[in-house]
Amino acid sequence: MPINRKRIRLKVDLSQEQTLVDVRNNTSANLWRGNDCQYELGIFADADNIEDVSNLAAITVEAKLNTVAGLQGAPAMTKTITSADIKTDLNKAGWDDGAEADAHALLAFTNTETNIAISEKSEEYALIISCVTKDVPTREITLAKGILEFREDGHTTSGTPPVNDPNFLTIGESNAVYVLRSENEGEYLFDGTQLKLWNPDRQVYVAIGIVGAAGAQSIVVLED
Repeated sequence: MPINRKRIRLKVDLSQEQTLVDVRNNTSANLWRGNDCQYELGIFADADNIEDVSNLAAITVEAKLNTVAGLQGAPAMTKTITSADIKTDLNKAGWDDGAEADAHALLAFTNTETNIAISEKSEEYALIISCVTKDVPTREITLAKGILEFREDGHTTSGTPPVNDPNFLTIGESNAVYVLRSENEGEYLFDGTQLKLWNPDRQVYVAIGIVGAAGAQSIVVLED
C-alpha cells in the first residue's frame, strides 16, 4: 500500500465511556504536527457488534487543547462529513480486515490544517467525535472523547505564514526613516538632539540640519 497519509483508526464503542485507542497500534492517537492524516472511524453498539448509523446526518472530528479553557473554546482543527459520505453497510469482518475504506467515516486533514502551534515537544489535545442525527428536530450526540498527542518533529511544514504586526516597519520603511549605519562608525553620531558628521580636517563633529521650504530644501552646517 502506498504512503499517502498518517492513518488513525479508531473503534468507537457506544456501550461505555472509553479512552479512544488507535486499533492499528493499540495506543492513543498521536500525530507529528503539520502532517497529513486521516481518521477512520468504526462505530460499535458494544465490543462486538457494529452500530446502525443510517440515522446519522453528519459526523465530526475535532481537536481542542485539553484544558478547561481549551475545551470551551474553538477547536484547533475540525472536520465534518455528511450522510452521503457515511458508510452504512460496514460489517465487522470488513472493519477487522483494516482496509481504510472499511470504516463508517473517513475524515482527512491536510498538513496545513494540522499545522497548529504547540509550546512543548509534545502537547495533549482532546479528540472529540460527535454526530448529528436526521431526527426532527436534529439531535447532537458526543460519541466519544479521547486524547490526541501532537508531537514536534522539527520538519518545516507548509502553511499560512504569520502576519507581521502592523506596528513594525519593513526594511525599506526603516531605511527611509533612520540614518543608515556607515561602514566607518566614526563618520557620524547622534547626540539625542542633533545629527553630527565628522570633519576629518578639523577632527571634530559638526551638527547639520535641513532648511528651506518644501521643494527648495538644503543641508546646512548648524555650527562651525
